[in-house]
Amino acid sequence: AGSGEARIARISLVTSDSVSTDQIPCGDSFAIETKIDVQQPIDKLHCVYWIQNIAGQRLFRMHSADVGFQTEATPPALLVRSSVESCPLLPGLYEIRARLVDGPGRLVDDVRSALQFQVSEKEMMGFARMPGGKREVVFVQTHREALPSSGK
Repeated sequence: AGSGEARIARISLVTSDSVSTDQIPCGDSFAIETKIDVQQPIDKLHCVYWIQNIAGQRLFRMHSADVGFQTEATPPALLVRSSVESCPLLPGLYEIRARLVDGPGRLVDDVRSALQFQVSEKEMMGFARMPGGKREVVFVQTHREALPSSGK
């Protein structure tokens, strides 16, 4: 699907050491590398990724425009690397859906199941042993927002 000006040729996960992998330990940093074959120049290309479980439920989204990344894509190809500081997923099997969008928001390409990967357990701070051998992970996220003043 999409305009055909560019196509996602390959998506891979790489470790912080730039090694290609299909398994990420929970909490480790990783990156999504996307090789894009460019047929026609595109001004302000954005990459959008959804991490979803195998049932197709979207768990989180990464959009390059959210961090100010837009690039001019020129033939023949482009390599985009999107980093994740800490894998926020519990152990299990997941997949990545990837989409390319141009500046005005037109769909350029969409790959529904671009890559499957495994998140494995890792002993680390934040994990606690649960009854029956189950594990629970606690995530702390810094959240800032402006609250209206109370006028007092």
